[in-house]
Amino acid sequence: GYIILEAEDEMAVKSFITKEHNIHGVLPRPLSVEDIDKLLASKAQEQEAAKGDIVEFSTGPFKGYKARVLKVDSIKSEITVELMDVVVPIPITTKLNTAKVIQRAKSESNA
Repeated sequence: GYIILEAEDEMAVKSFITKEHNIHGVLPRPLSVEDIDKLLASKAQEQEAAKGDIVEFSTGPFKGYKARVLKVDSIKSEITVELMDVVVPIPITTKLNTAKVIQRAKSESNA
């Protein structure tokens, strides 16, 4: 994430940063209003997943693995999946943005 500070000078920013943990860098220039608008507006588009969908992990330790969605928690933006092509399938709960839907579940009305 980002922390956007408004300060009179660079020393005030450096003073704040030294007191805070987990801040890893500073942009060496002021941000324009347009830059701030882009940061605030560029929320990743939420992808919808449903029970039975096939997803492929795009990040994390399961990158490249495919899994079947068992449960969707839209409030927490989490999915519970079962990895495919593994000897012992274990349910895994992860954030929805770590995987993308590659195949939708077949609708029961089409059966």
